[in-house]
Amino acid sequence: MKLVTISSSQLPSIAASVKEWVNQGKWILFTSPTRSREAETVYFLQTEQAIYELNRNGDAVHKRTGADARPDIDELLHFGDLPQPASLSNGAVPAFSSTSSLLAA
Repeated sequence: MKLVTISSSQLPSIAASVKEWVNQGKWILFTSPTRSREAETVYFLQTEQAIYELNRNGDAVHKRTGADARPDIDELLHFGDLPQPASLSNGAVPAFSSTSSLLAA
């Protein structure tokens, strides 16, 4: 699985609030090598209730529910041109002059 940054304009049919939820980690946008029910499926959007198969514009073409198997994740997508929460993986880590400064407190 690899992390891929895309532009929000690549999926014009997805609402801005959904794109923000993806960047916040509330929902997962991904691609998969797993066969989909619809030939036009390019992306998958996992929410709390279902997994939606999306076409190349971001329109939902099929809704998977609990009975459908979750597809394998190939690429995990996020939007590089929208705000993202700071974390150890994408934020700055403060520098310390020595190990002793960490333990001095």
